[in-house]
Amino acid sequence: MRFGFALRFRITISVRRPTKRSSKPPNAKLSLLMNLNEYQRLIEKIYFEKDSKRGLDKTFNWLVEEIGEFSRAIRKKDKKRVKEEFADCLAWLLSVGSILGIDAEEAMAKYTKGCPKCHHSPCRCDEERNRDS
Repeated sequence: MRFGFALRFRITISVRRPTKRSSKPPNAKLSLLMNLNEYQRLIEKIYFEKDSKRGLDKTFNWLVEEIGEFSRAIRKKDKKRVKEEFADCLAWLLSVGSILGIDAEEAMAKYTKGCPKCHHSPCRCDEERNRDS
């Protein structure tokens, strides 16, 4: 079942290109936009064979380890590391999803109409009431 939902991320890549006029190369930025499934396919292309041989349990453990590294970077307020660890967590989560046969965009479709519980955007759920559910 398709909902026409596309989650997009923007990646900025710095590219140094030497010029004839200056001895210092300018810093050009190339912007690349992919939807969530394209990222999932990219991670599959890079890691699926290795991750599927490792198996779900061990690959999931790698995800948990990356979440710990993400947490440490947040606590240290290291913006560069936070960004790197965020990307690592997303890559490992997509890899686990691929092993399980989960289509990332289909899974995220539950959020297209707002919060899955209260159906509002932004969410209007009572945090205290919903904490245990």
